[in-house]
Amino acid sequence: VAAKDDETGATFGQAVPATVTFTPVNDLPVVSAPELILTEDDEVQVTSTILGVSDSDDAALDVTIRVSSVTGGKFVHTDVSATDAVTTFTLDDLEDQGWGSSIKFIHDGGDSAPTFSVAAKDDETGATFGAAVPATVTFTPVNDLPVVSAPKLILTEGDEVQVTSTILG
Repeated sequence: VAAKDDETGATFGQAVPATVTFTPVNDLPVVSAPELILTEDDEVQVTSTILGVSDSDDAALDVTIRVSSVTGGKFVHTDVSATDAVTTFTLDDLEDQGWGSSIKFIHDGGDSAPTFSVAAKDDETGATFGAAVPATVTFTPVNDLPVVSAPKLILTEGDEVQVTSTILG
């Protein structure tokens, strides 16, 4: 560091080395506005954008995500099992590995919108999950057609029978 005053003709004095002490601070992962858009019976590949998770100072492999209060479906890790539900996975699992994310949300086929919340933590010593953020879900139900299976009515001429849904199949 060198200095000079504002006098005419002043020059910088002798430079003196400065010592800078830098203490890195862990920036926690951020969960911001998780949002899922799906139709009844859908399977959706989940991304970090959908879950709203980011971390400015940790590698994706070092950020753990937890989904909680999951209703109306399940999250699965396709590299582990296409059917078993998971509640934790890494940010790295959500990145495109050349075939897309390894995490899917599978809707249960019901007529109600699913619900879930998202929290995240990094790998710093003593790190804990932050507050779970509820997801906004835009859900389109499908009109399920009625099913008629093997209607059967047996009667003798002149009989009267009350027709029920069981008889109609």
